[in-house]
Amino acid sequence: REELSCDDAMAATSQKHRSKKSLGQRQLSDAQTLSGWDRWHLPSVQEISFSTTPLAVHVELQKSAEVYLQEADAMRFSFPELVWSRNGKPDKVSLGPRNQQEDWQRFRPICPAIMEAVDQLLRSFADQRVEVTFGDVLDYGPGHLLGWHQDNMDLKRHLFTVVLTLASDGDGRCEWRRIAHDGKDLEELVASTMPSFGNLAIHGLTCNNELAHRVFWDQGRRVALVLFCRSAEAEAVLNKEGTKSCLSMRYWWTKDYESVK
Repeated sequence: REELSCDDAMAATSQKHRSKKSLGQRQLSDAQTLSGWDRWHLPSVQEISFSTTPLAVHVELQKSAEVYLQEADAMRFSFPELVWSRNGKPDKVSLGPRNQQEDWQRFRPICPAIMEAVDQLLRSFADQRVEVTFGDVLDYGPGHLLGWHQDNMDLKRHLFTVVLTLASDGDGRCEWRRIAHDGKDLEELVASTMPSFGNLAIHGLTCNNELAHRVFWDQGRRVALVLFCRSAEAEAVLNKEGTKSCLSMRYWWTKDYESVK
């Protein structure tokens, strides 16, 4: 994995794709509302791979937030061995990898609505066949914080992250900060939003190279489906442009990020 040694490659790729202003049409601050029970209209593999900012759409989920909350509770009760409870952080139900629908079949009797949302999401990527390297259901409560970080992306296993908010009540934020060009510090805040019910946020490898993110929840509860994804199509377009994963987190991360908002 390349880290600071890939600064030059990152800068060249960033400059080339930053000029594509059309990508900004799907930034978090301009989330679109899109409907359709069979497929949602999602960003293309090119947009996901090369956008320097997170992308978002608002999708119409088939069930109410109450249904997804009930299913999240049922998952925790039915699969206690998959639950990771961490002090000050959201509880996590680890779903594991999903290369085909059958891989998560055991969850369907307990949480059919969540599994249908997964199915609909994955078939909505029109120009790529998406594999889930790992999936989680995160359950945020008052005072929970995931501090500033980059996702651990690489060109084979994890090329973009998808986060679908299944329930959102109270107050909390998802925020993004620019990573300094030398990879040794975090700079200005570039986005801060409260994920609402049906918010679908996607960030790819280029965005992950340039921005760190965090999520905190002050009041109420939020349940989110998080999918760490890859596809042969995304790998091909990134390799064609010579884009590399530049993980600088070990240079700028501090323990305070995990406890100080």
